[in-house]
Order: sequence, then C-alpha cells, then structure tokens
Amino acid sequence: MTPADRDIRLHKLNKAKKFSPERFLRQIQVNAEKLNLRLYRLRGGQIANFLHIPKTGGSAVKNALTGHLGTANFRIHLRGHSCHLEDIPVGDKFFFFLRDPQQRFVSSFNHKKDGRGRWKHAKIKEETAALACFDTANHLAESLSSEDDKIRQAAEQGMRCIEHVNTFYADWFVSKEYFLSRSADALYIGFQESLDADFNQLKQILNLPETLALPARDSKKANKNPNQLPTQLTARAQHNLAQWYAADYDFLTFCRDQAVDINRRALATVKQ
Repeated sequence: MTPADRDIRLHKLNKAKKFSPERFLRQIQVNAEKLNLRLYRLRGGQIANFLHIPKTGGSAVKNALTGHLGTANFRIHLRGHSCHLEDIPVGDKFFFFLRDPQQRFVSSFNHKKDGRGRWKHAKIKEETAALACFDTANHLAESLSSEDDKIRQAAEQGMRCIEHVNTFYADWFVSKEYFLSRSADALYIGFQESLDADFNQLKQILNLPETLALPARDSKKANKNPNQLPTQLTARAQHNLAQWYAADYDFLTFCRDQAVDINRRALATVKQ
C-alpha cells in the first residue's frame, strides 16, 4: 500500500467515524463515573453493583433506583447487560434478579418481535430472518422438536441468534462454582416472579426511602411487552425449552437455595 493509498483509506475511515457530541459527552460521563467509584473505594466506601440480566425485571429496578444511587450504606452502580460477575472487582457487593427461563424466553422473543428491541448487532441478519420465520414464541419453541430437519435447524438457529433468547445465566455468572467463590460479595438475589416484594426487601438493605416504588407495570420505564403478543406455551414447547435451558434451570434452583442465606444475612445486618 502506497502512502497515497494509506491517506485515502484513513480519510475514508475518519469520514465514516463522524464525531458525535452525544457519544463524546457519554464517554466523559462514563470516565467520570469510573473515577468517582475508584475514589469512593479508596475512602473505604462500599459499592453495590446491580447486575442487569435482560428480561428479568431489571429495567424497572434500574428506573426506580436512578436518582437514589447514594445511600448511607452504599454507592449503587447500575451496570449494563454486558457487565458480568467477573467484571465486578472482588470486594464490591452485587445484587441481581432472575426469572423462570421459559418466561424469560417468551419475554425476549416478544420484545424482539414487537420491534422495540431491534438494533444492529453481530447477528442482526440471522435474527431478522428467524423472527420472520416464526410467528410466535410458542411456534419457535415447538419447532425445536420438528421432524422436518429444515424447520428444526431453523429453530435452533433462531435460538442461537435472537438477542437475549440466545443467552444463558452462565454468560453472567460463569458457573455455580465461580458464584460460590464470590458469594461473600453477594448482597441480594431477587426474582421477577416476586419483584414487588423482593424490591421492598432490597430497599431495606440499601437503606432507600420506604416511599420509593417500581414504575407501573404498564409504564415504558418497566420495559413491559405489549399485551397483544401471545405468551402461552404448549406442553410440547415447554418440554423443548426445559431441555434447551436445562443449565439455566439448574442455576435458578441453585440461586433460590443460595438466596435463603444471602438475603437473610443482608436483612439481619439492617436490623442490627
């Protein structure tokens, strides 16, 4: 490549990467937040990280906590979907919510089918094709055991490329063994099925105002899927999903057991 060719290529790259004031300001905010957290740790402060697993009620929790990130006990750090337990420094506290894998699957599929969660990612073409191929979440789940090879393979491809549908709890927690190695940092485990009650307990632990409430279920802040999209699953679909998400069900059961001691420990500290 000649110097002239290199200059042309650089010019094209720079042109493609147009300056975005919004992105620039956001990066400044992110860097400032990182600096504040480091200073807070150096002063001996305790940070409570919220791990946001998609379609588990996390959007409602984050919207409720926004504006209340500093409490007498903690500095709350609201993490994004891409943050995993491995990304949280040892010694930092963390809390999260989980959901029945089949219900999480339906919510994820409908979120994408509705078009509200569509954005360009690595598998957007495959995702778009899968969403066009399967009318409902039940259709996709049932097709996993189709006797037609093409339909079954298309369903498996859909499960691997539709965003959030293609994720597993191990993506955030690695394994039960790794979770146990970090269990001393676990502050609270909540579940989407008991979101309101669990959030009330979380408020006590974080020393948040009693009046603080989750957004209404039909609010955009709750990121709830439209009611018109079907959510029912046949016995065949449930069987297929139970097999596909077997590891997630194992981890969910594990976390329900762990939550008994972890949540009790945290609540006992509040009452002292």
